[in-house]
Amino acid sequence: MYRLFKLGAAAVAASLLTGCGEEDFTGAYRYTLPSQALVLNVQGDQATVFAEINDRVELRSKFKVSVKGEKLLLDSEKGSTRVVMKRNVDERSLDCLNCKEMSLVTDEVLWKYDSKGPYDVDQLLKEQARKDEEVAARLSTYEGTQEHVVQMCMEEDLPRDICECVPKELKKMGVSDADFIKFSNPNIRPNSFAEEVQQKEYAGSVQKAAMRCIAAQG
Repeated sequence: MYRLFKLGAAAVAASLLTGCGEEDFTGAYRYTLPSQALVLNVQGDQATVFAEINDRVELRSKFKVSVKGEKLLLDSEKGSTRVVMKRNVDERSLDCLNCKEMSLVTDEVLWKYDSKGPYDVDQLLKEQARKDEEVAARLSTYEGTQEHVVQMCMEEDLPRDICECVPKELKKMGVSDADFIKFSNPNIRPNSFAEEVQQKEYAGSVQKAAMRCIAAQG
């Protein structure tokens, strides 16, 4: 009897969330930008938007979910923002009707259905934090940073001997070990305008060092 009561209560809760006969939007939907992909993850009465940037996961916003007729309503957990979506003609993707509310450049945006969703966003963020800790540990030493720079260089299809030359050339150019470790970290976020300038100067130094190494090998 108790089990039947629990099942009945669950059914009532589900009907309150979606409404009898209304659309079930549970799943994941993607909007791809030049530098990143945004993922809208809908589960039950909650929705999350996270970004995928260079294999990194970054949480962007959370919404409360409700359904009105054939429309998905997303109400921001912080503030009064409401985003309205409806099912696309493909009957899987979503058409956003006012996506400027999400700071996108246009109101009408197609969020393509992602067959791999819905995602466990909390687990994705935990995994990201674990990776960040591993990177931080690896990049806390000059040797670890040196190998990271070499690996990143080789991903640009350059041979290892040229890539191993780059950290040595940076030293010749006057880049300190501290700046080498600091600005080689892919997760660094400048804390000031001056630091942002330093980061850009360092990136320019890396390019110059790579060109010198290539010229020397030629």
